[in-house]
Amino acid sequence: MNPGITRSAAPSHIWTPLLIMVLVGALTLHAQPPSTLQNLFDGTARFVEDTDSGLIGGSFGMHFLSTLWIDDQLWAYYIKNYQVESRWKSAVGLAISGDGINFTDQGLVMDISGAWQWVYDAARDLFHQVGRADADGWSASTGLDSQGHLCYGPYTPDIPEGPNTVSFQLMIDNNSADDLPVVNLDVYDAASGAILATRQVRRREFSAPFHYQIFNVSFRSPAGHALEFRTWWYGVAYIRESQVALSQGVEPFFDNRLASFPGIWKDGDTFYLVYEGAGEDRQWPGDIGLATSTDGLHFAKHPNNPILRHEGGWESANIGTPSLWKEGDTWYLFYHGFDGRRVQIGVATGVDLAALNKYPGNPIVPAGPFGNWDEGTVGKRSLLQQDGVYYMIFEGSTRPPYDRARWSSGVARSPDLFNWEKFSGNPLIPQTSSGFGYDGPEFVTIGGTVWTYFRHPLGATGRAALR
Repeated sequence: MNPGITRSAAPSHIWTPLLIMVLVGALTLHAQPPSTLQNLFDGTARFVEDTDSGLIGGSFGMHFLSTLWIDDQLWAYYIKNYQVESRWKSAVGLAISGDGINFTDQGLVMDISGAWQWVYDAARDLFHQVGRADADGWSASTGLDSQGHLCYGPYTPDIPEGPNTVSFQLMIDNNSADDLPVVNLDVYDAASGAILATRQVRRREFSAPFHYQIFNVSFRSPAGHALEFRTWWYGVAYIRESQVALSQGVEPFFDNRLASFPGIWKDGDTFYLVYEGAGEDRQWPGDIGLATSTDGLHFAKHPNNPILRHEGGWESANIGTPSLWKEGDTWYLFYHGFDGRRVQIGVATGVDLAALNKYPGNPIVPAGPFGNWDEGTVGKRSLLQQDGVYYMIFEGSTRPPYDRARWSSGVARSPDLFNWEKFSGNPLIPQTSSGFGYDGPEFVTIGGTVWTYFRHPLGATGRAALR
């Protein structure tokens, strides 16, 4: 003990109530309820970035989330990017977490249209009347075989109802001897006995000998019917078939470049996923599609996609980044509209997601005034309801070009989902100095605490808690 300091022992009857007061104070502090979004507007709470967890989903590039809780697991649908012949495609992936930090990637759950979702090997998965197994396929040769079905089957009931495309991968030995028909391709409904679509292929349609080429046949599938994809061989040329593959939609696909920026909602036993679709064809710069699922892992696209299309005025260039909300029997589909100069938020409503009506007062959340942090963009958003008030977190940016704009996220509130008031303290989290980041926000509630998950400037996902 330091001899310059003296201490006197306090009587035990004094220490006991002091200890009780300290314990009660600690328990009271610990029991403070989580901050609410009303506290944010009151100025008594703010979003604090989580710098301890690091980047979330960094190993597989998870970003731009749309989430829901399935029991005690957080399901996060996100943009899944990949390349096809040096061209970038964007589809929808899924990752699942038990704590909101550590996610396990489930891979691709909905792909672009035109991507093969069901693939059947000609030799192993299909049936044959003529020919034989040959290298990487099934072939028939003149002099050895008579006319007949080179391949048929597989009698699959799995193809979703609506427009679909079947691709036959075929090879010929000689593409110039004449221009006779060499095969006939069709889609046969074994349940009804009807031929749903047919196409005759002539010799000179092949671009080169001994080179696989794709021949597409578009058709409309009934629900749950056993389908055959048949190749009738005319017996006038060597033909080898490698595989038959199915994709949803028909050319020109509205979403064969982009089928992403997901917005998820579960109603009863059905998962509803709205997404932004854009095509390689210039007639599809960005519109909104719908897909449904019974397990959240395998989605079938709606036969009438796109369910919402861009029009003139504030949404003349494209629409996208949709999100869903449901009140009673009414759906609310929130989306961005872009006129080539700025991005703003609108809404469409209805009892049927395939027959929505755009709100005449759109845009409901406009871009900010000149010089404001959100003068160029008020876009991708997520909603939360607390104490009868709706709160929307949205991304915002300065003026384009967007890859050099300053990005962040802000919040707005509404009593009725149509009239919105922006928070005067926006943006909630830092702005980038240039380029994307702190955008694509998503509300997630964990243990009573409201979090926002966002695209981090370094890639993948970051998050901030309302404290």
